[in-house]
Amino acid sequence: MKPILPLLLWAAPLIASAQQLSVTTTEAGQLATLIDATARQTTTSLKVSGPINGADVIVLREMMTAGVTSSESHTGVLAELDLSDATIKASDDVYYKTSKVDYTTQANTVGDYMFNKCVTLTSVKLPRSATRIGQNALLRLEALTSVELPEALVTIEKSAFAYSSALAEVSFPASLDTIQSYAFQSNLGLKAIRFAEGASLRYVGESAFNYCTSLTEAPLPMSVEVIGNSAFSGDTLITAFTFPTSLREVGNNVFQSCSRLASVSELPAGVTSFGYGVFQGAPLSAITVNAANTSYVVRDGVLYDAALTTLLYMPERCGKTSFTVPASVRTIERFAFYRVSTLRDLHLNEGLTTILNTAFSTTGLETLVIPASVTSISSYMLEGCESLRGVTFLCTQLAEVPANTFRNASQLTSVAFSQAEPPTFNKNTFYGNPESIDVYVPAASIPAYQTAMAVANRSSYVFHDIATSAIPTIEGPSAPVRTERFDLSGRPVSPDAKGFVIQRRTLSDGSQQATIVNQ
Repeated sequence: MKPILPLLLWAAPLIASAQQLSVTTTEAGQLATLIDATARQTTTSLKVSGPINGADVIVLREMMTAGVTSSESHTGVLAELDLSDATIKASDDVYYKTSKVDYTTQANTVGDYMFNKCVTLTSVKLPRSATRIGQNALLRLEALTSVELPEALVTIEKSAFAYSSALAEVSFPASLDTIQSYAFQSNLGLKAIRFAEGASLRYVGESAFNYCTSLTEAPLPMSVEVIGNSAFSGDTLITAFTFPTSLREVGNNVFQSCSRLASVSELPAGVTSFGYGVFQGAPLSAITVNAANTSYVVRDGVLYDAALTTLLYMPERCGKTSFTVPASVRTIERFAFYRVSTLRDLHLNEGLTTILNTAFSTTGLETLVIPASVTSISSYMLEGCESLRGVTFLCTQLAEVPANTFRNASQLTSVAFSQAEPPTFNKNTFYGNPESIDVYVPAASIPAYQTAMAVANRSSYVFHDIATSAIPTIEGPSAPVRTERFDLSGRPVSPDAKGFVIQRRTLSDGSQQATIVNQ
């Protein structure tokens, strides 16, 4: 047998020299001739200058174990890729294909799926001249820790860097205009995003940075006009946020579950669209709106549309224990009172028509009267209201009590319905409620309610005639009451002094009702 040691000693310099490689193309499609088969398997660091196309991308993908299809694989160890001096040219060469689409290079574009499945890649410098990073271009690169974005970049497409969880920091060029949906979704290691001086970013898409759980700041440029749905949801380390002064649209659930977000700047003057659940689960104590804004307004610490017809948001940590909805309100938005745990007493106004999903979920409400004017309620309306004991529906045209309306309201023992024709119930309407619930309805309607509620089989129901029961009205116990004591000359006195007591109650139209209760 021939000794192998000399052969290994002879091969070692070749392997070492192949670990770092720099090549320059004079025309696109040359990498296959400039990088031989051995170098493709042993090169760990590569710099490419000059024009490249789809045929060259195939070579690069092979060097990072990936093939033209998701099932094809190669032997490669390339970790550091520098394309900063390369220029991507259009070609018909297919660098990646699925059952439906063949992907080829477009000029100055880091194409869709271009580095998808390139599992050895740890750092990349993209071509300076590239203006677009395509959909899923660097998707799920779990080893990627560093990326240098093009100086000319205008658009980052959907899911371009999603689930690349080792990426710790991204600096965006001033030229960037658009970050599309899910672009950096679930980048669990992303700690910082930075924007160059003079940044012109206008659009941040849906879930663009959601579940970036290491991100401590979201310092968007003042040029941003649109923040899409759930853009920063689940980013649990963000503590403060400044709205860009150019902002026009704020999507739904933008800061959902941002459990440390305690401070935000005022809503800018130009905002004309503000979604639901924007701060759902964020511990804000206050919200303000620029005085020049003509679309939204804050009254008594609560956010409304400018016409005061839609109640949008009461901050979770506002500390309110009682509240009267203005008479002008017609709609209570999704998550409007979500997690305001201090809120015990809420007076809804006659004239209110619609209560949307999760409007009062996990509040401290003890009782609630739904006005006669309400025609629609939604799922999870009172979910998790653990202090809730009774709800009265004065509605006459309510069509449905949806699934999970009272979900896990563990103390709910009484519901009342004024309308003769029962609404439709769902089998999960009373999910997680006590085993027995007293139900108050018109006497003649008891059989119909027994039939209608049979489907809601999570509890058993004891039916009563509503006319013989002390059911609260819209001006009843749910309306805030202030008690005062006066002497016979009408002067205020201390609670333990002799005199008479007046109870003052705010009615649904905003007027005051005064009642002498004893002398």
